[in-house]
Amino acid sequence: MSAGALAGSAVPDLRLPARVRYADVASVRASGEAVLNAAPGVARISLGDLEDCTSVVVALLLAWVRYASARGCDLVLTDVPADLRNIIDLYGVAGLLPLEAGGQGHAWSVDDGESRPAVQVKESAA
Repeated sequence: MSAGALAGSAVPDLRLPARVRYADVASVRASGEAVLNAAPGVARISLGDLEDCTSVVVALLLAWVRYASARGCDLVLTDVPADLRNIIDLYGVAGLLPLEAGGQGHAWSVDDGESRPAVQVKESAA
């Protein structure tokens, strides 16, 4: 963890793999929950490597949102692929997911109106 890295930095705490299949979702969910447990306030998960956008991924993201909310942690989903945004829009759950605005085209964001202090985030190992 870098002392200079703030929650607003582009460094994610976790990156989703290219494919999340039904058989893999339990272990990927556990990885995300571990990140949320370790995050003192804000956890960033990048979806930028995701190539196979399915309803399994949407269900996983919704589970992480519920898990984060129960722990009082803010979750930010970054680098949302266009195909995944289309599925999220089709399912009508855009307002439930804290997708970072900006980046690759249009994304949605959720603001609960609470202000939280900036926190440090882990830097990804290069």
